[in-house]
Amino acid sequence: MALYIILVFSRASEFIGARPLPIIELLLLIWGLLTSRWTDWLLARPTVVLLGLSALMATSALAGDWPGGSVDLLTSNWSRAVLCYLIVASVGSGLAGVGTAMSSIAWSIGVLVVAVLLETASVGARLAVGLSGTLSNPNDLAAVLVIGLPFCAWYVLASGRPLVLRVVMAAVTAVELVMLLKTGSRMGLLTLLFVGLGLFFITRGRERLLLAVVTLAIGLGAIFFVPRAIQERYETMVNRGVEESQGNFDALAAISSTHGRWNLFVHSLEVTAHHPLLGVGPGNFSSRNAEIAKDAGEAANWQVTHNSYTQVSSECGIPAALLFGWLLLYGLRNANRLRKAMPLHPELRNAAPMAFWLLVGIAAYGFCGMFAAIAYGYQLPLLVAIVVSLDTATAAALAPPAGSPASIR
Repeated sequence: MALYIILVFSRASEFIGARPLPIIELLLLIWGLLTSRWTDWLLARPTVVLLGLSALMATSALAGDWPGGSVDLLTSNWSRAVLCYLIVASVGSGLAGVGTAMSSIAWSIGVLVVAVLLETASVGARLAVGLSGTLSNPNDLAAVLVIGLPFCAWYVLASGRPLVLRVVMAAVTAVELVMLLKTGSRMGLLTLLFVGLGLFFITRGRERLLLAVVTLAIGLGAIFFVPRAIQERYETMVNRGVEESQGNFDALAAISSTHGRWNLFVHSLEVTAHHPLLGVGPGNFSSRNAEIAKDAGEAANWQVTHNSYTQVSSECGIPAALLFGWLLLYGLRNANRLRKAMPLHPELRNAAPMAFWLLVGIAAYGFCGMFAAIAYGYQLPLLVAIVVSLDTATAAALAPPAGSPASIR
């Protein structure tokens, strides 16, 4: 399972070819069906909701503006995301399985860091990976890096792990932070600030001091390692004007992007209001947005929503958006419940940080979703599957032994 998650989360399959992936998926799914109580996780509420969401997406695809393109998007993206959920929920059983899944996400970032170093590309002054593939977009690269960051932090801070591996992961995390800043993604920076602020209020004592040190290191990294053009792009977040940005392509593009994304958000709400039940079909918002711009006498703007929630509502309908939101809230609510409950039991105290950092990772995804169109990706199904596995493992660890008076009652 570790190799599978690394291939999926790091997008390594885009570089080495996707041919081995279906074989690995099939073998893992068969293994999960044979070795786990599959009826438990198959009938779990998140599984039912995920399959219901998939059914709504499929119906929307067939009834949408461009059925062929929508079906292709679902079969190439969303179906793999659902399969990822089923594999991780069935194979990643027990606390050891959850630890393997979270460690795999952390090492995925290590693989991605190496990929960036080997195939560094740029969009203007912004960091990207290669000239093709999903990570050639700096914002998509930033989303993967910032969602994976909490799992790297968990790996570094978890006790009982070989010191050399923790040192290596600490180095990976430091390089990852620099790469995240060099993407020039304001979404990535805002998510990083959101996560840091949340940790500040949750942590205490030495943990808060460590957070302050890391924050200082990030600030120094931004000064010494991030190009000035990218720094000026970030400065547009605090009302840097067009005149002050003359000569800086990335800053001017950022200012234009801010206005454009607000228009995209408004247009996505308009499409949702006109097609509330099934939307216009997965992947079809960009064409509708181009029509809206044309009708308004403007240049056609073939852009995605840059918002995962209105991406689902405009393309698949409000019922689908509600199910999508339910999955996210399920992950947040149950990870937070486990974060509070696990330290109360001595047998689970050492595993409690898994719930804490899993909660941080899901929160990072939820915040990213407000600025990135990543709804059809693997991230949310994968994170929810880990929550399901951790919940099941916690219940099993706290269950009374078979034959004991408590179990008989």
